[in-house]
Amino acid sequence: MGFGVTLQESYKPEADALFAAMSTKPSALRQEAIAHMITRLDRAGVWSKLDMLQVYAGHNATAVLIDWKTPTRVASLVSSPSFQTDRGYTGNGTNSCINTNFNQSAGSNFAQFNAMFGVWTTSSATGSGSEFGTNGNRVLTRNASDKVVFNSGNSGSSNTSTNSVSAAGMTLINRTSQFGGSIFINGVQLETFSRTANDISSKVFYACAYGNSSNNPQGFSTKQIAAVFAGASLSTTQQSNFYSIMREYMISVGAA
Repeated sequence: MGFGVTLQESYKPEADALFAAMSTKPSALRQEAIAHMITRLDRAGVWSKLDMLQVYAGHNATAVLIDWKTPTRVASLVSSPSFQTDRGYTGNGTNSCINTNFNQSAGSNFAQFNAMFGVWTTSSATGSGSEFGTNGNRVLTRNASDKVVFNSGNSGSSNTSTNSVSAAGMTLINRTSQFGGSIFINGVQLETFSRTANDISSKVFYACAYGNSSNNPQGFSTKQIAAVFAGASLSTTQQSNFYSIMREYMISVGAA
């Protein structure tokens, strides 16, 4: 593991608040890598648009459950998903997952016609279920036909991408209007989608699964999840920067 950043004496208040919430502190070098990522996200105009950012690729199974954007929000484990240091959490495909404790209706940025959410996976393998989401906003990064399957602001049938995918890393669903948005894979637009948004009801996001209409997890996944996030929609430049900044961190811990 190598952190390609230079140590500094003080951090942004957002980073200090995150470290203060951790009972098991990161090393000085890791703190610098985290603080560097937060600073770069802020400068890129991404940080202010996030409602939640949970990075599971980290140093300690409990510390990584603390939300970077809102450190008072701590995710909860459901039926013991497996943790691997600096890689993330993996569900068993049956009943284990993570309750992020982020409710889509409670975010200050995430809105029915202006919303972004996504996930960083460490595996490019095909899968089933969902890696992240709620009843109306969820994503399976790669199904058996090499397509992205997702809902964005709609609680009915899921959308399936036209184009194929094959890579691990960041999948981001970006709704920019009432009528549709775009799918981005590792900073590059895969395609646009058209689907009217009709759901911003009180639903909680899960990782390694999705939260159903009763806010219980279902659609369990076996993919290893390194990070999840949600907030307001991003411009093409912002989402590209978001990917590049997160990739730098993931490389520093060995998750990319």
